Amino acid sequence: MQPTPHATSLVAPVRQALELLRAVTRQQAVFDPAKAQRTFRVCMTGITHLVLLPQLMNRLSEVAPSVRVEVTRISARTPKMLESGDADLAVGFMPELEAGFYQQKLFDQRVAETLLRITEVKVFRPPFTLPGFAIKQHWHERYQQDPSNKWLRSVIADLFLER
Repeated sequence: MQPTPHATSLVAPVRQALELLRAVTRQQAVFDPAKAQRTFRVCMTGITHLVLLPQLMNRLSEVAPSVRVEVTRISARTPKMLESGDADLAVGFMPELEAGFYQQKLFDQRVAETLLRITEVKVFRPPFTLPGFAIKQHWHERYQQDPSNKWLRSVIADLFLER
């Protein structure tokens, strides 16, 4: 079987198109935190805002001086914000997430420990067990491979992941 003249005429343009696709897929987006001028939008609970944000900001000032962080409260809108890219990450307790999100547990937290950490005063042990909760970072699957999102997640994990 022989190709038609039309098929023969398409060989060169299709080869060029395939080569362009190969070149594009070989290129990897790179995020250079030292040179980046970017604002990350992070949703946090009140507790994580008080406990984690100062350490995060200190680290970012060391390794990414031109990177900024805008913080908003975790709310019912947070999943949509993560999906649309209006928020890059959510850090805190978010039990209501559905499919399409990744999460990484950073550590378990107890209410009394959190109060102690925030207020630096003596907290007496109550006569009953207070519930604990997991502090996690959450992101949408669309940004799983995004270099800047991966970098921010790694900074947060380096700072707060229980080992």
